[in-house]
Parts: sequence; structure tokens; C-alpha cells
Amino acid sequence: MERRQGKSARRGAAKGAVLAVSFAMVISACSSAGTSSKKSSGSSGGSIAAAGTAYDVAAVNAEVAKYTTRPTSIGIDAKVKGVVPTGKTIMYLQCGAPSCKDAGDYLEAATKAVGWTLKRVNAGISAETVKAAWGQAVTEKPDGVVASGFPRVLFEDELAKLKALNIPVVDQIVGDVAGNGLSLVLADPTDQAATGTRLAQYILKQNNGKACEALAVITSAYTSLSNTNKAFGAAITAACSTCKVDDLDVPVTSLGTDLPSRVTSYLSKHPKVKWVYMGFSDMVTGLPAALKAAGLGDVKVVTYDGNATTQAYLKNNQSLVAMDQYPAPEIMWRSVDFFIRTMLGEDTAVDSAHTLPVWVIDGAQVPSTTGSFPAVEAFESQYKALWNVT
Repeated sequence: MERRQGKSARRGAAKGAVLAVSFAMVISACSSAGTSSKKSSGSSGGSIAAAGTAYDVAAVNAEVAKYTTRPTSIGIDAKVKGVVPTGKTIMYLQCGAPSCKDAGDYLEAATKAVGWTLKRVNAGISAETVKAAWGQAVTEKPDGVVASGFPRVLFEDELAKLKALNIPVVDQIVGDVAGNGLSLVLADPTDQAATGTRLAQYILKQNNGKACEALAVITSAYTSLSNTNKAFGAAITAACSTCKVDDLDVPVTSLGTDLPSRVTSYLSKHPKVKWVYMGFSDMVTGLPAALKAAGLGDVKVVTYDGNATTQAYLKNNQSLVAMDQYPAPEIMWRSVDFFIRTMLGEDTAVDSAHTLPVWVIDGAQVPSTTGSFPAVEAFESQYKALWNVT
């Protein structure tokens, strides 16, 4: 297997955190000597045949059919028992990426629905600004804190202080798990692994479980990508002993610069590879044009999450054929649901359960090419019904 290690990909936690921002708001062909052969344990992504057993085409196709259909449920049906508390303030530590602002808009709508106040704090894109934002949360003592993308190593001291103050904290799409100050982590490593399994199943369905070769393009600066990639490779190799999945580990500095040429260079040297998993949507930008220019227009790409550019690629059938949707709107509203139940002393197991809506979208299903969108169209009304608000 060809595994390339970008020198810049291992720079310090601060650099990794900066680039993790776009992912937070933010597979390729098929075996591999650098990919685990163990099956993903992701509960929301389904499962395929364990290693050494026959690949069940019908079972996997049925699983794919479920999550390529737009979901209609937010994944919670247990109503809040008490009356939603009033006069609460939630602090959102908002990163500097546009996608973080969009996510904050959804959080603001959720807090407004229950009459609460949302205070946005600019967390920037550096280790220093992130730590300062968490410090502000400690100083101002809001009733709850929401953040995303940055590893807790950057704000460990502040997190301990918030825990001592009994202030609940919701984090999202990080390699960390709940505990020791992180009250709830949404899109956690289990969900990240489930994404890898779903994308693997999607590819296997297209190939009817037959041998194929794939490439997974990641950067080791993001632990969440590693979680998804391992599950992706494990799912494919468990189902298809002759399949191959190679990893291309690119430096974080290649995003927005020479990443497309790195991918086309690899593919030109490995003409049997016809499927590519790009770690997340920002990594796809510029790739379709590069593939076409290199005479690689038959290569198919899948990715995680979307943005206006990649959604247009998908809708226009420009190399990108599927994306696993990141349910940012539903996650922000679920965060408020968690705060409500926590403040009322009610069971929050419904919030931590791996029941976030999942949706693998193809070109025929893209709702928008201009902005973000929810997985569940009626998500707001469903949450309001849980809270008994109008």
C-alpha cells in the first residue's frame, strides 16, 4: 500500500485545531495494508458481513436504501416532562469559519424558540483565541456552553473550571468523548466511524460487492478523519477479501492549494482506482476540474458533509456522486434539548443516544446549491413539540 505522510500534517495541536474548524462545520476504491480490518461499531451506520463471512448483497443494498432516503425523524420522541426554564443564556464559542456562523444561526433559532438568549463569542481560528473564548465562558458563567471542532487539550483548564461551576458543555465533531467536563459530545467518534461504514456500503452497493480498488484521502491532523477512515476500510475489507483501500495522508497545508494535483498524481499512477473518499467537503474543492483535466473523469468521489460548491458538484454530476450529510441544524437543536433536560433534572439519554438523522445524498436529492440545509425538513416543529412550545 502507498501511504504518504505529509510533513506539515503533524504540526502542533494549534495547527490541527485551526483546520479542524472547517471540518466541524464541516470512499475511494477498496484492502489495505494501512487500514484496519475490524468492523466499525458505529450504531447509526448499519453493519455488513463480518470478516470471513459471505457478503450479503441484498442486506447491504437494503441498508443503503434506508439511509439514502431523506430522514423524517430527529431521532427523539420522548417529550420533556417539566416546563422549560426561562431567562437562560447559552454561550456559543463560534469559530472563524463561515460554516460556524451558519451553525450558530441554527442554535440561535433554537434558543429563541424557548425564549432564551444566545451570546456568541468569537473563538477565532488559533489556539490562543480558542483558549481566550473558553476563558470568557468561565468569567461570564452562562447557563450552558456550546462549541465544536477544537480538541479539549487547548482548553483543559477552563473546562475543569466550568465543570466545578456545574455549567453543562456540549461539544461537537471532535475526537474527544463525553466526560470530565464535556457533558455531551455530538457527532463523536462512534458517529464518525458510522459515517465510514455508510460510505463503504454505498460503494459496495454500486459494485455489487465485487472486487474494487479505492483511495481514502485524509490528513492525520484530524483525528475524526482517522476514525471515519478506519471504519471505511474495515467495512470494505470485511465484505470483500480482494478489495483494496489505500490511504493518501496529505499535509493540512495542501487544502486550498495543491490537494487536487496530489490526488490526480496518485490516480494517474494507479489507474485501477475508480473510487475516492475525500475526508470532508472542503477537500473536494477544485478536484472535479483537476480530474477532468487529467483524463480521470470516470473516477467517482464520495465525501462527508457539504458546502455550496460541493453541493453544486454533486447536483451537476461533476465527479462527486454522494455525500454523508452532517446534521448541523439538528445537532444545534438537540444541544438545547440537552440543556433543557439537564436543567430540569430529567434523563438526557435520548440526547446522547446515537440517533441523529443520517442521510447519504446523491445528485438527484440535493436540496440546495447555495447554502446549508437540514436533513429533516420538519426538525424545528418536532423539537418544539418535545418542549411543548409554539
